[in-house]
Amino acid sequence: PDDRVPQQTSVLATVDGRVPLNLDDKRQSAADAVIRAVGGLEQIFVISGLSPHKVRRELALHPGVPVLVNLNPFDKFVARIPWLRTRWLCRRSQRRLFQHPDVVGLNLNHEWVDERLVAAVHSTGAQVWVFTVTSAAGWERSAQLGVDSITVDDPNRRQ
Repeated sequence: PDDRVPQQTSVLATVDGRVPLNLDDKRQSAADAVIRAVGGLEQIFVISGLSPHKVRRELALHPGVPVLVNLNPFDKFVARIPWLRTRWLCRRSQRRLFQHPDVVGLNLNHEWVDERLVAAVHSTGAQVWVFTVTSAAGWERSAQLGVDSITVDDPNRRQ
């Protein structure tokens, strides 16, 4: 079997607008090329992998393109502290960002999500997306918390 990762253009041609995609863009320099490649398909994709600062830049450069807010290194540190997590990740500047019409929501590690965080993000009208769930217990917990999207490493393995 061919184990090569398909190129983005092949994936876009295959799904042909029928399946929503999360285009995880770890490099801001690639965002422009990604948006050009999926132009006109904004209703079926969301750009993720961008820190709050990079999301603000993306919103200015590409209005109308849906984005997820990922955490910067300091946010990731704070997200590991349960009593501080929600207060920091939903501070005033973040809440304003979550309320932007092109921001779909917050995208973070499923282990850092709790009921308070989900409720706080949802109260802004934004969604909570989690990654990378690798166990049935992680699926169950994420679903019970009310997250809006679960990213998995192997969709065929839910055990």
